[in-house]
Amino acid sequence: EFGSLRWLEVSVLLACRCGGVLYLDEVNAMPGNVTSALHPILDDRRQFINIRKPVADEYGMYAPEVVNVSRDLWVVCTYNPGYAGMSKTNEAFANRFRWLPWDYDDKVESKLIKSPTIRMLGQALRLARETRAITTPVGTSALQRLEEDILHLDVDYALWAFMGQFTSKAEKAKVDAILTDRSIKALIENEFVKTPVTPVEEPF
Repeated sequence: EFGSLRWLEVSVLLACRCGGVLYLDEVNAMPGNVTSALHPILDDRRQFINIRKPVADEYGMYAPEVVNVSRDLWVVCTYNPGYAGMSKTNEAFANRFRWLPWDYDDKVESKLIKSPTIRMLGQALRLARETRAITTPVGTSALQRLEEDILHLDVDYALWAFMGQFTSKAEKAKVDAILTDRSIKALIENEFVKTPVTPVEEPF
């Protein structure tokens, strides 16, 4: 009824009961007390111990609710290694998974980002990060936003907004050098030049 309290089961609990895919994004941002609470789900116990929901036992006492995990549950985690602000993944938590390294894929990016110049810029910036010339990662989504801004706004604004993600003066200088040395702006302008539309004369 209106105004009364209702218990709402969270996503983890629903996934344990019903099965399916439980997707945990940027898992290395999760604090240790959260990952440790997931340990029984991921090991041979296959249980979720819900310490926030007390239930009465046969002796009239109260204990945390224990939910047996569905045989159909898959737990999938993702994270970006080396991102600033993230912590190292808890080893006890990490050891409960199979690890599948997933890097940038040229074939996938060529479908998501049509511009070869922007893809070339992405490769140059990623190489600069590998060699520690810069520290800011440049993901596919950042390159997609750059391409969208060029298409819908203009080249100067798009590059200015793209440069905003590099916060230090030293890093901005490195990226600016890459843009200049490779003539990225000129290549983009040539690539995205729009053919002028000839107005159609009215027949009357």
